[in-house]
Amino acid sequence: MKITALWVYPVKSCRGIAVPRVRIFARGLEGDRRFMLATPDGEKVTQRERPELARVTTAFAEGGVLLEAPGHAPLLLRDADAEGAPTCTVQLWRTPLTMHRMVEASAWFSAVLGTEVWCVRQQDDVPRPINPEYAGPGDHVNLADGYPLTLASQESLDDLNRRLRDAGAPAASMANFRPNVVIEGAPYPFAEDDWPRVRLGQWRMRMPKPSDRCILVNVEPTSGVVRKEPLRTLATFRARDQRVLFAVNLIPDVPSSGEGEWLQVGDEVEPLSAATGTASTTAGAG
Repeated sequence: MKITALWVYPVKSCRGIAVPRVRIFARGLEGDRRFMLATPDGEKVTQRERPELARVTTAFAEGGVLLEAPGHAPLLLRDADAEGAPTCTVQLWRTPLTMHRMVEASAWFSAVLGTEVWCVRQQDDVPRPINPEYAGPGDHVNLADGYPLTLASQESLDDLNRRLRDAGAPAASMANFRPNVVIEGAPYPFAEDDWPRVRLGQWRMRMPKPSDRCILVNVEPTSGVVRKEPLRTLATFRARDQRVLFAVNLIPDVPSSGEGEWLQVGDEVEPLSAATGTASTTAGAG
């Protein structure tokens, strides 16, 4: 098995960037989900509430992220602008976080959405802990919904698309599910569910749980149009305990500080056993 794609999403719920290689840190990929949107009273704003965010594109540029949206001038969102920026508190799921409020980017996104929103940046020195039910006390995450990375296999998407085709529905793309890591060569669809640990390149990851999916996967990844699929078909065969699953969450076992470690497209992927971290074989149908 090999990594076939790596994706970074600089602004939560905006379009991602495919990269050939990227540094990985304990809380996620470099540049991934460090910015997000919130209401002035501190509630998160994502494609669940504003699906048109799918039309906002991002690209890495000198010193930051270039934002573009139809009908609006581009804006360079720079990390350096967080220095000295006012702070605010944003509720991200169960966790209140103190963040930098990016003044210029807040005005830009407010114009794009036609209502006042704040663009905020995660503070480097304010850790966001992962749910202790699935992680250790030292595990932290960026502004992703719950875990540092998500991984999906091409075989899983192919299986879903076969079912969508049989139902007369349009095919889904991997962009519907917004994974960080896409792999190919899994022995069967959804094999990734069965790997308590996995090695990506030379780096080991823990798989705390499969990824719960919501209405966001029905947002068409370029237009922002909300459809009925693929969630409806996915729910017919991937529902577990009132949750619909696609892809898996990962927690990297990499140093919590330092300059990060590299992942790249083409790196080998190897399932590992839970207890020993050694190579594990998987068999059966998923």
